[in-house]
Amino acid sequence: MKHTHMKRQTLLIICALFLTQLNVFSQTSYQPSHKVDLGVSIGSDGCGIDVSTPINDILSLRAGLTFLPYFQVPVSFTFDSGKQEETEGEEPQTTEKMIETLRNITGLEIDDKVTMIATPAWKSARVLLDVMPLENKHLHFTGGLYLSPSTVAKIANAPEDASTLTSVCIYNYLYDQSIDDQPLISMGDFDLYSPAIQDRIVSYGRIGVPIGTRKADGKDYILYPTKDATVTAKVKVPIVKPYLGAGYSGYLIPGNTDFSFSVDGGLMLLFKSPSVVMHDGTDIIHDLNEWNGRLQPICKTLRNLYAYPVVSFRISHKLF
Repeated sequence: MKHTHMKRQTLLIICALFLTQLNVFSQTSYQPSHKVDLGVSIGSDGCGIDVSTPINDILSLRAGLTFLPYFQVPVSFTFDSGKQEETEGEEPQTTEKMIETLRNITGLEIDDKVTMIATPAWKSARVLLDVMPLENKHLHFTGGLYLSPSTVAKIANAPEDASTLTSVCIYNYLYDQSIDDQPLISMGDFDLYSPAIQDRIVSYGRIGVPIGTRKADGKDYILYPTKDATVTAKVKVPIVKPYLGAGYSGYLIPGNTDFSFSVDGGLMLLFKSPSVVMHDGTDIIHDLNEWNGRLQPICKTLRNLYAYPVVSFRISHKLF
C-alpha cells in the first residue's frame, strides 16, 4: 500500500514538472503581435500570394490567389483505322496503307501520329480559416474553400501536326464520300468518281486515334479531328472545392518577429472525380471503361481521384 502511494506521488511530481515546463515554453513561443501580414507560398496547389489577419487569439483568416506557372506536357498518339490487320507476313498493314494514301493525295510529309500538348489553366481564389488551439500558436488546423474556373488544364495538338491533321481530314472526307456513293470531287457540273479508289478507301476505313472502349455499348472510341483540323480537350473539376488540413508555423528568423513561416498539408475535396472532355463532347474518364496504352493508368487514377493532396510552404511578412 505504501509502495503504491509513493508511485502516485512520483507520478504527480512528474506531471507538475511537465506542466511547468510547458507553461514556460508557451510564454516564450510564437505569438502573433500584428494585424495584417502578406504571404507568398509554393506547393502542390501552385504559387500563391495572400494576406492574413488574426480574428482573435485562436482564429486567423487567410485570403489570396494561387496559380500554376506555364509548362507543357506532350503525349503522342498513333493513328489507326480500327481495321488493323494482324496477319503476319502481309505488308504493309492497313494504317501504313492509309498513311501512304494520304501522302499520295496531298503531296505532304504525313506523320503516323499526333502529339497532344497539355498546359495548365489553374487559377484559384482561396479563403482559409486557421484554428490555433494551443497557447504557443505553432500548430494550426485549417478549413476553407478554393474557388476556380471549372477548366484547370487545356490540351491541344502540337502546331507542327497541322499538315498531318489537315491530310487526315481530307482522307476522312473522301471516305465519307465513298461510303455514301458520292463523287470524290465535284467541280461545278463535273463529278469525279473512281470506283477502284473508293472501294480501296472504304476497305481501309476512317482514320483517327483509338482511345479506348465505350462504357455504354462496348464499342471502340476513336477520336477524329474537327473540321478545322484540330484535336483539343479540357480537364474539368468542380468550381467550389472545400479544403481541410493542418500545419505548423513559427518565426522564420529567431528573435525577428517580422518574418514567419508555415508548413501546411491537407486535402482539396473534389467530391466528383475530374473529367477530360474531348472536342466531340466525350468524357474519356467517365464515358469509357477501358483505355489504350499509356492512358490506362492515367485515366484509372483520375477516375478515382476525389480529393487532391495539398502540401505547401508559406513565408509571410508583417505589414502592420
